[in-house]
Amino acid sequence: WDNKLHVSITVRTLFTHTASFDECNIGTLVHAEEDIIPLAQYIEKRMSPQIRPSGKVISYSNNGYALLGLIVEEVSGLPFHEYVRKMILQPLEMNYSGYRRQAELKENYVTSYLQKDEQLIPYKPAFHHFYPASSFRSTASDMGHYISMFLNNGKFNGIQILDSSTVVTMHQTGFKHYEKAN
Repeated sequence: WDNKLHVSITVRTLFTHTASFDECNIGTLVHAEEDIIPLAQYIEKRMSPQIRPSGKVISYSNNGYALLGLIVEEVSGLPFHEYVRKMILQPLEMNYSGYRRQAELKENYVTSYLQKDEQLIPYKPAFHHFYPASSFRSTASDMGHYISMFLNNGKFNGIQILDSSTVVTMHQTGFKHYEKAN
């Protein structure tokens, strides 16, 4: 990835959407889950250029979050969706959630529809190559487990999922364009 400005990109600037990547979503989704390409391949082919020095302006970036997912893969040695399942979803008993569809839950998935005149037209499912930034599916009950963990300083059913200091950090403002703004 050849980008002359990238020296100032950090995990923090990726999280706060201040890495200053241009955003282009053309060609980023497929209609069959098996057509999703690995994150490393996606980043190599489709990473947006950095258009200004990082840390100065918020510019929403799906590709920045895909890059964060790739960092997780590199550090953990697991595909991002498997890491999330193993380290977050399973301990939180979020059995109906994830970035990938689960064959055993096929009958639980819903179809979205577009109404055109009096006719309902089913949407084809969409799967994003930059899936760490999108494509997470869950149920209200499963999200209740996440909220419970979050409200209990990172603990769920007696298991510490997140360090309590991480939960505190998640409540802090990550970036402001103007310090005196709310």
